[in-house]
Amino acid sequence: MKTGSDRGEVLRAALREGYWRAESAKLIVKAWEQSGESLAAFARRHGLRRERLARWRDRRIHSGIPSPVS
Repeated sequence: MKTGSDRGEVLRAALREGYWRAESAKLIVKAWEQSGESLAAFARRHGLRRERLARWRDRRIHSGIPSPVS
């Protein structure tokens, strides 16, 4: 079982990647959804382009993957 710090390190590593693999993108989108922040605020806080996060969010929606329930 991963601890919170393990998940945090995985997220930080995914955010550092120049190219998001599908698994990294899923992890980042999930972290954003669970953060409760707006898409723009989360992107700004992590130094991401808002459009990039939105594109992966849309891919998740269109793939039929359900969003986590808070």
